[in-house]
Amino acid sequence: MDMSFKLYILLSNDPEVHVVNIYKDNKDKNGYVKLNETKYFLDLLEVVHLRDYVCSIKEVSDSDKSNLKLWKVISVKSKNIKKQNIFTEENIIYELKGNEMDLEELFSNYFQDELDNKNKSESSIITIIPPVVNDTIKTLWNGNTGQSEIVRRFQFHMENDKSYHPIPVIVGGPGVGKSRFLDEVEELILKKAEEYHNNAFTNMIAINTTYGNSTVADDIDEKIQA
Repeated sequence: MDMSFKLYILLSNDPEVHVVNIYKDNKDKNGYVKLNETKYFLDLLEVVHLRDYVCSIKEVSDSDKSNLKLWKVISVKSKNIKKQNIFTEENIIYELKGNEMDLEELFSNYFQDELDNKNKSESSIITIIPPVVNDTIKTLWNGNTGQSEIVRRFQFHMENDKSYHPIPVIVGGPGVGKSRFLDEVEELILKKAEEYHNNAFTNMIAINTTYGNSTVADDIDEKIQA
């Protein structure tokens, strides 16, 4: 092994640490990497190859793959990521000064200085695994063992039994994409309705109500300062 770069994969603010090793030998003096046992020469290695490698080891679906980005960061360690509570794109850009890498660019275009001065490299790569939107929509539509789905609620919409009418709640820390998901969920649900075999869903209307942090739902909220 000639040198290596840290690869931080964020699922929360507790990163997984992987390594991209650079190899050189008498036959391949310009260097190469091995990703999933596939050999890529440095002069042909593109950022997209790293993106696909991350997707393969973290089992990111093809539909979510396009949402995965990679950034080059300098002088970043796991302890920095944890201490600064880094878990969003904005955190990487503004807190870590991350430089987003174009998928179609060569890896060496971003790391040539480090490759030329391997003993002075403090650069690394960081990425965030995107939220699994498809699984969420699938659960909303088809349900799971503990949750009635949209289809079942539609079938029993005249029933008073509350077990048929659960209220889905989306939760997460600031910046994880809750508002963005809610902006898109109506269109995704309507698309599911169009694909469903029951024609009754063609007249379905989706209404999404979003409440801000200071919204008072009841007088009791003011009393308890909720």
